[in-house]
Amino acid sequence: MELKDKINKQRIQRLALLRHAQKCRHAQGEECSVTRHCGMMKDLWQHMIECHRYYDCEEPFCVTSRYILIHYRDCMNAECETCVPVRAAIARDNAISRLSQEEKELIDGLMCLSQHQETKINV
Repeated sequence: MELKDKINKQRIQRLALLRHAQKCRHAQGEECSVTRHCGMMKDLWQHMIECHRYYDCEEPFCVTSRYILIHYRDCMNAECETCVPVRAAIARDNAISRLSQEEKELIDGLMCLSQHQETKINV
């Protein structure tokens, strides 16, 4: 994997973790079942809200997270390698959250069946 691709993957992961932490309903200090980084990202959000050292802060991930979030907010590039996958994941999550429980169970069943068929083909 090229360095550019590795950096982009890290940016996508950071955006996803920050978004999760912002929306997660677990209280600070509770263990999150989605990601072990949730508490750290919640702490980072709180720090960034209060931080006024925008470009020279020594708090881990503050400056880089601020940079990534500003880029994401301002990005208009329909082919951006960082923003497009994140926006697609958000749209998919929003579409899934609008589904009924019955529809979600049907999709889960279809995905399970699809994975089972792929396994049989690859054997």
